[in-house]
Amino acid sequence: MGTPTLDGSGVVFWQDETGSEAGRWFVEPFEGGEARPFLHGVPQGWNQGMAQAGAVVAAAVSDRDGFAVY
Repeated sequence: MGTPTLDGSGVVFWQDETGSEAGRWFVEPFEGGEARPFLHGVPQGWNQGMAQAGAVVAAAVSDRDGFAVY
């Protein structure tokens, strides 16, 4: 799953490094360079969705104990 950033500078995507579908959101600039975490402070978990509007980003992540919206 991926979507462009609202300012058009990069693409935001869900990174699952282990194949368990648990991961976190990353952003990679369109002009090249390394991907970096998109939402600092959001723990690794299962993707439950992400939305961007203006200066607000909301993401939902779940784990074995439940889910949270950041």
